[in-house]
Amino acid sequence: MGIRLGLGIVFGLLWYRDAESPVLANDASTLDSLLFITLVCGSGTAMVQTIIFVPDMKNLVRREVQNGLFAFGPWLASQLLFMLLFHAGGALCLTAPLVLLIDSRGKFFLPFAALVFLGPCLFMFVGLFFGAANPSKDFDPARQKGVTVLTLMVLFCGLMIPYPELQDWCKPVYKLDPFQHLYNAALIAFWRGMDFKGSCSDDLVGKDVCFNTGAEYLESLNVSPDQYMYHVHSFFGPIVLFAVLSTAALYRVAYY
Repeated sequence: MGIRLGLGIVFGLLWYRDAESPVLANDASTLDSLLFITLVCGSGTAMVQTIIFVPDMKNLVRREVQNGLFAFGPWLASQLLFMLLFHAGGALCLTAPLVLLIDSRGKFFLPFAALVFLGPCLFMFVGLFFGAANPSKDFDPARQKGVTVLTLMVLFCGLMIPYPELQDWCKPVYKLDPFQHLYNAALIAFWRGMDFKGSCSDDLVGKDVCFNTGAEYLESLNVSPDQYMYHVHSFFGPIVLFAVLSTAALYRVAYY
């Protein structure tokens, strides 16, 4: 948590109050990168921490469940509850100083903190699945697989290449990418309801050079300002999927 708190302070200082007056597209994309880095830091840290922890978890559950000392269901529930509470605290440490330093609007904090928590929820289960399914006692093969999955999601989430600029074959991949839902929800939480200082003519707005409102900027990225909850709900599907897969992998460790 100390690392996440430090990252939140550093990110906030680097972009201090930048959120109050962006007008140009380049200014907006810089702030998008900040939101993206925050999501990736939270998600990647949770995944790697879980993968490192899994070998000891496997040894414990194999020994204690097979000896009849632990019931698998309550033991797993207690482990997951602890990890979720830990990542919830990490999300607060990462987002609280950042939000206070870059943007003083109270409505942005809770939606963004929820997203920074949901990312680690998914990648905690991704790390748990690859770690539990890995037959080796070394955590490095599981780490490599997990980092590959995270990298692929990052490539197609819409930051590197915005959706309107993607090639046709990439667009179905973008729509299947869970991370684009997380990233788009963060964009909506940040930009919706924002009016910029200054003015931008309609022809420049049409050319995506500058914007007068956050809604105009979101629409230039093919993101609807009203779909925050849609993207949040869409992100729950992959969380449930990897939760089931990781539970099945740990069950196999415990009983086979």
